[in-house]
Amino acid sequence: MVTRKDLTDDEWDWLLRIYQHRAAMLTVSMDKRLAKLGLVEGKLGGTGVSAAGKKLVETELAPIIAARRRREPGH
Repeated sequence: MVTRKDLTDDEWDWLLRIYQHRAAMLTVSMDKRLAKLGLVEGKLGGTGVSAAGKKLVETELAPIIAARRRREPGH
């Protein structure tokens, strides 16, 4: 299984962009690299996050989201 530590900062940034549907111009080389890692897959209209990519992003972001929620007023 791929972890965050297996990705460069650039790869991680692109994976987040794809996850958030903000990747307008994904390069061919980055698309191939993330696909090779199993984090993205071809979907209708372009590249989308695979189940493994989604799991990785959500696992990495869960503690950050939880910490932000704790800091919100009323929590």
